[in-house]
Amino acid sequence: RGMGRAFANGVGFNGQRRRRGWRVSRHHDERTMTLNERAEATQKVVLKFRDKPFDWRTTATCIHLARAQAAALGHSLPVVPQFRSALGACKALKAAGADSLPGLLDRFFPRIPAAAAIVGDLVTIQGEADFDSITVHSGGQKILGWHRGVSGMVPIEASEFTGAWRL
Repeated sequence: RGMGRAFANGVGFNGQRRRRGWRVSRHHDERTMTLNERAEATQKVVLKFRDKPFDWRTTATCIHLARAQAAALGHSLPVVPQFRSALGACKALKAAGADSLPGLLDRFFPRIPAAAAIVGDLVTIQGEADFDSITVHSGGQKILGWHRGVSGMVPIEASEFTGAWRL
């Protein structure tokens, strides 16, 4: 499920057994999408998350948004471990061998200059506590993500991107 052809029978290309969590490397279709296809796929993801308030206890978090966006653009990523709080998310991140959300994204996607981000790419901005906030680039200067005090995802005008990744 979602692990690509390599793990269809529970065994990877090199004979490794499938492992849970963020430790399995991605395999994705190298076919290039047009900007229109990227925009349509991004819109579907946004519709899925748009009305959900950010909640650590559900699948309405930045990392769930990032995984859904990556899947919509043809990437196959491991399942996000369950967590119920910021502390649990931090422990899951450490268990995955990453010290930050940008560090985790670096393991799966090429980092690009923020000015080069196009619709559908992942962009991080300064978040709360120990986490950057992962958002989805929606074209122009707008990104989509959760914002303090607002229920559901909203367009955010951000001038200070802390990172960007090409999907």
